Amino acid sequence: VGKSTIIHALNFAMFGEYPTSIIEKIIREGATKASVIFEFEVDKNDYQITRERTKKNSLVKFCIKENDEWKDLSELRNSESTAELLKVLKISFVTCILFSTR
Repeated sequence: VGKSTIIHALNFAMFGEYPTSIIEKIIREGATKASVIFEFEVDKNDYQITRERTKKNSLVKFCIKENDEWKDLSELRNSESTAELLKVLKISFVTCILFSTR
């Protein structure tokens, strides 16, 4: 796995963006979906973001670790889960755009 692939995976995990307009290019040949699980720590709390993409749908699951178990913080809509993630990361929309376009 190359450096660009890792950066693209992080970008997909955090922002739901991928470097192509053709969804089939991010789903491995023979697979039905692409998925990324990213675990990180902020203010001594462990978090996990899972993002999946099929040809037709997307899923975001945002969790915090409590008592060695993952508690789901996901909202009903993917955009709300992403907004909650950005609050935890203390990243603004402008910062996201700058990060995702570089």
